[in-house]
Order: sequence, then structure tokens, then C-alpha cells
Amino acid sequence: MSKRSDPRPEAAPSDSHQNSQYIHQPTKLERVLSYLITEREITQVEAYHHCSCWRLSAVIHTLKKAGIQIETRQEAHDGGYHSCYWLPGHSLRPAQLHLERLQKKGVRDAVV
Repeated sequence: MSKRSDPRPEAAPSDSHQNSQYIHQPTKLERVLSYLITEREITQVEAYHHCSCWRLSAVIHTLKKAGIQIETRQEAHDGGYHSCYWLPGHSLRPAQLHLERLQKKGVRDAVV
């Protein structure tokens, strides 16, 4: 009987996070919240280009449900209106704490 070689790569040691395929990638929620904290406002076009997020309104809804105060204003353009979401100054610290929870525990544990 001949030996068959196993084509699967060897598993990385558990303490080696750099070689792991399970390194945490930021979620859309984390990317949008991080962008809001940094830039203080976001539109759908910015969410698409900077956060790879197609449905910004759904992410904003989830963040509002988690207790983050996000304001909305309608901005006119040639074809009509679009929404611009912004983070008021008093919401900055709660948003930062929520982002830390998201990054630490994952989305399921961070949503209040």
C-alpha cells in the first residue's frame, strides 16, 4: 500500500496569530463607526469607498439601536437628496467605547 500525502497545510501554532487564517477582520459596523469617529460624518458614497459598505442606513440603524447617538441631515444635489450622518461631540466617547467592545468581543457580544 502506498502512502498518500496530505495536501492540507500544517496548522499554525495556537500562539502564532500572524500566520493564522482566523485573524479578526474589521466588520462593516466597525469600519463605519471608526470612520465616523475619525471624520465625524459619513455619506453613502464615503461608506462605499472607505468602508466597503453598500447599505449605510442599515449600519446606522444598528449603531443607533446600540445606543450611539447619530444625527441625520438631508443634503440636496442635482438629482435630489442624500443623507449625511454625523456624530455629535457628546456622542464621541460612547462611540469610542462601543468600537472598543466590538473589536474586543465581536459584534454579537457588543450590541446592547
